[in-house]
Amino acid sequence: GRRVNQEIEEAKLLCKELGYLPLGLELVARFLKRRPNWSISRYRERLKQNHLETKGLKEASEEMTAQEGVKAAFDISWEQLNKEAKEIALYLSLFEVAPIEYHLIKEISHRENEDDLEEILEDSLINSNLVKNLGNQRYEIHTLIHQYLREKLEASELAEIAKEAYCQLIVTISQQVSDTPIQSEIKELTSIIPHLIVGAKELNQWINDDDLIWVYLGLGRFYEGQGLYKQAEPWSKQCLDIVKQRLGEEHPNVATSLNNLAELYNAQGRYEEAEPLYKKAIMIAIKTLGVNHPNTQTIINNYNQMTNKKKDL
Repeated sequence: GRRVNQEIEEAKLLCKELGYLPLGLELVARFLKRRPNWSISRYRERLKQNHLETKGLKEASEEMTAQEGVKAAFDISWEQLNKEAKEIALYLSLFEVAPIEYHLIKEISHRENEDDLEEILEDSLINSNLVKNLGNQRYEIHTLIHQYLREKLEASELAEIAKEAYCQLIVTISQQVSDTPIQSEIKELTSIIPHLIVGAKELNQWINDDDLIWVYLGLGRFYEGQGLYKQAEPWSKQCLDIVKQRLGEEHPNVATSLNNLAELYNAQGRYEEAEPLYKKAIMIAIKTLGVNHPNTQTIINNYNQMTNKKKDL
């Protein structure tokens, strides 16, 4: 407050350069609170410098747009973070712009010392306004900051490692989704589903071949288990397409994917659509696994159960 009163004109110019955007102003306020020796004019000079380095301009910040000004403010906050805090921030950029449960951050960061992780979140990322604490061990990143951090990740050496770690995390979660999730499981999964979708849509190339089927299976089970067949169907279809593309037309996981889509149609009484899928799945399973393999037998049993239902109609 005192700095603003002492440098009122500088403060007005700073607000203008940030387009009066609440996020940018909050970022500056948090930074100056942690840096009592910084004047507003000094912050403006650093803002100009960061903007010039990014844009390569010869003139100062009069031409600076609000978005560019906020990005320059992000840069100043980013420069103050230590290596560990930057690494956590980059991992967080892979999640969807939605509430992130603390246990997900803990698992992806592989930090055994929980106090250390909480200190990084609270003292570095939250205090610098890069991450917001929503309470109840949930966190969120503003859309603009998310985009900024994602660009930082893509330019870093951590990109491949982080994406592989993220995919391993969502595979593990997907494997735990039951065939018929109960209400408490659905409630717990609801906040995680947006982050699984990121893996399925944007990061599937970093999922191992053996695990590829699981993310789509988990998403399909989540919706199908609630009777939300329309929401489940695209994931079953996408699973089949991507497994074929990655593993070839005749692979045990293609048989499983065909069976899963057939089961979805079967549950809706769409027997004419399910039948050819079952038959193709059985053919591939017998060819790749053998007729006596448990997976093959499961598909055959599913098909027989459907044909018996049709007879009873």
